[in-house]
Amino acid sequence: MSIIGSHNSALVALSILIAIAASYTALDLAGRMTRTRSAGLVWLGAAAVVLGGGIWSMHFIAMLALDVGMEVSYGAELTLVSLLLAVFATALALFGASRPGVGFEGILLSGIFMGLGIVGMHYTGMAAMRMPGSMSYDMIHVGMAIVLAIAASTVAIWLAFRNHSVLQRAIAALALGFGIAGMHYVAMLGVTFTGHADAHDAGATAHAAVSGGIGSASLVAVVTAATFAIFIALLLAAAYDRRVALLADREAGAWRESEERYRNLYRHTPLPLHSLGPDGSIAQVSDRWLSLLG
Repeated sequence: MSIIGSHNSALVALSILIAIAASYTALDLAGRMTRTRSAGLVWLGAAAVVLGGGIWSMHFIAMLALDVGMEVSYGAELTLVSLLLAVFATALALFGASRPGVGFEGILLSGIFMGLGIVGMHYTGMAAMRMPGSMSYDMIHVGMAIVLAIAASTVAIWLAFRNHSVLQRAIAALALGFGIAGMHYVAMLGVTFTGHADAHDAGATAHAAVSGGIGSASLVAVVTAATFAIFIALLLAAAYDRRVALLADREAGAWRESEERYRNLYRHTPLPLHSLGPDGSIAQVSDRWLSLLG
C-alpha cells in the first residue's frame, strides 16, 4: 500500500533555519581563511564541518518532519556514514577551490564534487531509515535534486572565498540555505513509501523493523542541540579571531606612526646626528648633518 506522507510545519521551518545558519557560519569561517593564511586549514576544516554537518542536520530534521504513518528509526552506522560523506565532500571541495589561481573551471569541478557528495549523503541517510515498508524513487526528481545540489554547492564555494559585509553575507546565507533545503524537498517529492504490514500483524512487524535504531525524538533533540552549539561556538571563535586581528592591525599602525614620528624628529633636530647600522654603514642622518657634510 502506497503512503502519502505529511510534514510537520515547525520541523520544516527548523530544517530551513539550520540550512541558513550553516550557510552563514560557513561563509564567515571561509572568509577567515582568506584573511589568515597561517591558520587557513583550521578555518577551512571548521567551514567544512559546519556546512557539511549543517546540511546533514538539515536533512535529518527534515526527515523527522515527515510523517509516513509508520514507526521509523535510523540505523546508527549509515547515519554516521552519511555525516562523514557530507563533511568529507565539503572539505575536499573547499580545499580544491581555495588553491591560488583557481578559475571558474576549478570552482565548477569543486561544486560538482560537493554536490554529488551531498546527494550521496541524502540517499545514504534515506537508506538508514528502518520501517515496516519500502521506498521507491522517481528518477526525474533524483536528477532535479542532483542539479540543485550541484548549483547550491557551486554558489556556496564561489561565495566562500569572497569578502562580504554582514548584510551581504546574510543575503548570501538566505539564498544558499533555501537552495540547500530546496534540494532536499525536491528529492523527497520523488519518494514513494509502501507499507508491508497488514492490519493484523502491523504492530509486531513495525516493532521488529525499527528495533535497534535511533528513535526520532532522540535524533531530533541531539541533532538540533549539537548543530546550534557548534554554530555558536565557531561564530564566537571567528569573532574572537577578528577582534585579535583588529587589535594587531591597530598596534602595527600605532608602531608605524611612532616610527615615522621618531624619524621626523631625528631628521629635523638642530644637531648634526647620524646613526650606523649593524654592518657599520650609515643608516640614518639628520638634515643638519647633511647641511654640514654634504
